[in-house]
Amino acid sequence: MAVYSTAKVGVRSFARSFSADLLDRNIKVNVLSLGTIETPVFGKMGLPDEAVSQAKEQFANLISIKRIGQPKEMGKVAVFLASEDSSFIRGEEIIADGGVVNL
Repeated sequence: MAVYSTAKVGVRSFARSFSADLLDRNIKVNVLSLGTIETPVFGKMGLPDEAVSQAKEQFANLISIKRIGQPKEMGKVAVFLASEDSSFIRGEEIIADGGVVNL
């Protein structure tokens, strides 16, 4: 987890620095940090369906809204960041994780 966490911090720092460098070209750089999302990876772990369901349930229990995210929800956040509606958001991290509870 140390390497993963360090890489995430690096991405956030990169976005802030790169955003400042590209300001005069009117290019926005932001970071979209996702929580657990319903993707095909759950079915590719080689686990029985019951174990996959249990894993999803365990992840959901760590999230305030008690469910994992859907790709469509993340797409909406990405579209927002790419749109003019986010014109005042530069070099920021948007955390879309359903309110993960860090234990």
